[in-house]
Amino acid sequence: MAKIIKRAGIVFLVLVISLLLILGCMFAVNTVTEGKNAELQNNDGNVQETADKSYTLSGTCSQMAATWNTAIAYSKNNSAVNVNVTLGGNWTAQSDSTYTTSFGTGDGFSKGRILIPSGTKITLELNGYTINRNLTTAIKGGGVISVAGEFVLKDSYYTKEKALTLDSVAKIESTRIGKITGANISSQMEAALSIDGSNDCKIYGGVFYNNKLNYTPSSSFGFTASAIYNNGWAEAYFFGGLVAFNSTIVNGEHKDNWRAAAVLVADYAFSYLYDLIIKNNYGNIVAGYTYGDSHATKIGAGFQVFDNKLIDSEAESNFSDGFIILEPLDKDGKITRIGLTGAANTSISSNYNTHNNGVNPLKFFFSDNDDYIATVQNNKLMLCKKIKSDKYDLMYYQNGYRKNYKDNNIIHGRDDFRLLENCGMSDYILGNIMPNTSINTLISNINFAGSKVVIYNSKGQVVYNKGSAASGVDINNSILNAVGTGWRLETYSDSNLKIETVYLSVLGDVNGDGRITASDISYLRQLASDKALFNNISVAKKLACTIDNRGGLSVVDGEILRLVIDKKIDLQNYL
Repeated sequence: MAKIIKRAGIVFLVLVISLLLILGCMFAVNTVTEGKNAELQNNDGNVQETADKSYTLSGTCSQMAATWNTAIAYSKNNSAVNVNVTLGGNWTAQSDSTYTTSFGTGDGFSKGRILIPSGTKITLELNGYTINRNLTTAIKGGGVISVAGEFVLKDSYYTKEKALTLDSVAKIESTRIGKITGANISSQMEAALSIDGSNDCKIYGGVFYNNKLNYTPSSSFGFTASAIYNNGWAEAYFFGGLVAFNSTIVNGEHKDNWRAAAVLVADYAFSYLYDLIIKNNYGNIVAGYTYGDSHATKIGAGFQVFDNKLIDSEAESNFSDGFIILEPLDKDGKITRIGLTGAANTSISSNYNTHNNGVNPLKFFFSDNDDYIATVQNNKLMLCKKIKSDKYDLMYYQNGYRKNYKDNNIIHGRDDFRLLENCGMSDYILGNIMPNTSINTLISNINFAGSKVVIYNSKGQVVYNKGSAASGVDINNSILNAVGTGWRLETYSDSNLKIETVYLSVLGDVNGDGRITASDISYLRQLASDKALFNNISVAKKLACTIDNRGGLSVVDGEILRLVIDKKIDLQNYL
């Protein structure tokens, strides 16, 4: 009996050790693959494809081509069943006498490009490797992948957070992440990835970089792109992916009539843009994204397009014209950031409030033109003239310091929404205003005519209404009717719709009467001695109080005001 118990104990011990070894192996596998994308299973719309067959591309270019043709043939011969193809190494096109470089020949290729033919369904996993067309000169048919069937592109090494850190070609090339590159195109209706068919295309990851288009059209109108081109009746869904450092140049007399960008969706096609990032691209028409039909582009949370520059210019050209909004643009805490390229007072999206009612559009949108700001008027997202001044400046309060935009290279309508949010501010504040500034002086020093401005005093009473002073208000009186801290100014468009609201902060004017008096000194001293009281006043008042501006409020600020009243120092020196 003792022997049986002993043997049972040994068996149990062996089982425990085996279980621990299995768990250890599982942990080791997880550790090895931690660079892969855990988010891939969780992207919106990411329905995991069930594959009937799977292949891995490895070896030489010709060996990869043979395996690719086998995968294509299997899908085509089995009623377009889904086939998974995984890269097992970098796939680089080789020299070719007909197409300069080519990935291969057969049903899975076209003009040297990789082809997903009509009647097939392919899921391609980049697996952190690169597909490179390897072209150094522009040719017709110089793309990388041409899609006519149903196509899913994934990369288990791609994450949005990683993609946003890739701010140079060198970083992209030194990072383990799936890449599509080397396109060099001299023809229209093409790109590194050309989508041209009635079937769906879904993109979940991968970096499209260093793809080039240099085209001289002979006709007066058309479409072309360097990185991604969506044509025909195709529907393309973007749940991830980075498009960066691609160049799109159209030459000749017809160039201004063409649609061209790093990413383009043509007439009769549809693109659904969620977590796609388009940045740091270059072009001479539109650098980032453009379209043929405004109903063809639909955007959701997480889409970002910014920092796309025009060739030989610092001007930006990010997102041309209009789109339809699909959902709240901050859904699930995602950051949506879209630079808008377009003229003022034209509708960019007609359904903003449907999903984002009450949310400041500056949270998501900015204008490429420094004179405009994104605003919502009658449910329409528009670009309108924004408030600017050579004399005054927008201000923010950060860590006890009074700061202005100009000295800190902040652009209103582009950089300030999250800046103010991080500072605990919800209002835009116009400062650098001196005491004893009349209403008329204020208006004459901003870029809006009086007929487009409404001004309220600190009690919320209208003192000036689109060219007319309120009863008893002298707009030229800089003592009795001086603009004060806490006043509100609204700007209006030509169609008489409000564009934006800014609050005023007059340096040293703590009580809001627009002047410096003993009352301000007394109030300032009280605030300096009561931190809780100071913390509860408006930001406009905090900015007015912070005169010495050496980190927090102190009795020194009150002493400065006393010396100003005694005419011993000039308050202008503290701006």
